[in-house]
Amino acid sequence: MDNDDKKQESRMLGPVGLDGLLREKFTFWHTPDGEPFVDFHLDGVRHSVSINGGGFPHAVYALVNKYAPTKMPSVRGIEEFQALVAAHAMMSKMVRESYVRIADADGTLFYDLSNPLHEVVEVAGGKWAVKPPSGNTPRFVKASNQRAQINPRQTDKALVDLLRPFVTVKSEGDLSMIAAWLVGCFKPGGPYPVLIINGEQGSAKSTTTRLLRRLVDPHGLDMREPPNTARDLVAMARNSFVLAFDNISHIPSWFSDRLCMVATGTGALGGRALYTNTDEAA
Repeated sequence: MDNDDKKQESRMLGPVGLDGLLREKFTFWHTPDGEPFVDFHLDGVRHSVSINGGGFPHAVYALVNKYAPTKMPSVRGIEEFQALVAAHAMMSKMVRESYVRIADADGTLFYDLSNPLHEVVEVAGGKWAVKPPSGNTPRFVKASNQRAQINPRQTDKALVDLLRPFVTVKSEGDLSMIAAWLVGCFKPGGPYPVLIINGEQGSAKSTTTRLLRRLVDPHGLDMREPPNTARDLVAMARNSFVLAFDNISHIPSWFSDRLCMVATGTGALGGRALYTNTDEAA
């Protein structure tokens, strides 16, 4: 082994080195159904990351770059460290729920802006404010392809008046129905409304769907083809708050049943064990 190889080897961090460097930086917890998580702070911002998700190795690289910039985690070191950290999280007495985009706690609605500062909108008592995450803020997880929402602004206009210039409908009743769907999306825990947009070719069905999706849950995949299996639907539902499908000409019975389960929260996500991690392929 020449000197360059020795220098390279000395820079690499294995599982023991990573554990010694990062364990004290983590707060370990798990969800009621057994998904392991860690909280950590980086540059003053609190992050919550699923240990079994694809974001955990990125978090390790970022933390090593912060606290030991001359070192580099080895690929095998991260894999073994990931298993060790998952064990710590599963043994932790701290049990919390994890959320995508919307949550509530003690009568307060929390909306995750998913911006670089991890800010949330807190809504309580008819008032709202944008705040950084605190110790009592529900743990939001940034899912695959999730995008940041723009910061809200105060307005005196009614929701239907805000929508009218951007949505093509046949009647005021249809516009009110869309407004009701938007409001229903912000009901923590559901049940959630299912919106079906019909129209002739060229009537802006897709454009309207994209607009409504972005108002609630901006995502890198605005609309998708319908899933082929229940497993695919579970992955979509776990990584998005709003599911938007385009060009559906036929709804098979299994898909209809599962959509109802997603909307009512009656167990459509029971397929978690079918996955090796919680991420969704783009």
